[in-house]
Amino acid sequence: MWHVGIKASTIGELKVLFDHPNPFCLAHGGFQIQIEQTKQALGTVGCEVEWLRWWEPNQGADLIHYFGRPHPAYIRQCHEKGVKVVMSELLTGVS
Repeated sequence: MWHVGIKASTIGELKVLFDHPNPFCLAHGGFQIQIEQTKQALGTVGCEVEWLRWWEPNQGADLIHYFGRPHPAYIRQCHEKGVKVVMSELLTGVS
């Protein structure tokens, strides 16, 4: 996470949006568990973590944690809005 220019001392002040391409109802298992446990862990250190709501144009964030491999245009759009992107590629049966 530090590679995106975020200092450890500010982790508890971050608003993080989680995004991923697979609905949990279609991909229950390790993929979902990893995402939920990461969300819980960030919450315990004080991060505000929400699921990205694509239908809400004003949902702000400091960074998006994308589970999977986002399209380059996705990353470019995030950067244009000043939002950093962290990527966790899960090499599971759905990836």
